[in-house]
Amino acid sequence: MRVLKTSVNKTSEDFRRAQVQYESLIADLKKHLAIVHAGGPADAVALHKKRGKMTARERIAALLDRGSPWIELSPLAAFGLYDNQVPAAGLITGLGSAVVATNNLTLEASRLPLNSFGYFITSLTQAVTPNPGGSQG
Repeated sequence: MRVLKTSVNKTSEDFRRAQVQYESLIADLKKHLAIVHAGGPADAVALHKKRGKMTARERIAALLDRGSPWIELSPLAAFGLYDNQVPAAGLITGLGSAVVATNNLTLEASRLPLNSFGYFITSLTQAVTPNPGGSQG
């Protein structure tokens, strides 16, 4: 494989500042994704499990073939809206061995945004629409 040459100076002050900012952004992203992956308030998840039910992500894991790839399409949908009380807009959409969409049953219905269905349709449309600038197979 051919190695690309770079003129980036990893010891420069500009590089160090940019790296600190980048690492801060990554930490922030990981924090927000952890909230989303928790699946809702801890008490709601505990009650759901006490009733013998699986969380939405557990249902997806059971549905997909073991070891198959999975990419969630919109984990930060509705982020910054509704006081962040509706992780992923109450929906989990993604691609694996199948196109998957499920609602998060651990959230109260009153917390689901009115446009949750819109988030769902948008994410699925983006998932199955070919890249107009890319190769077509």
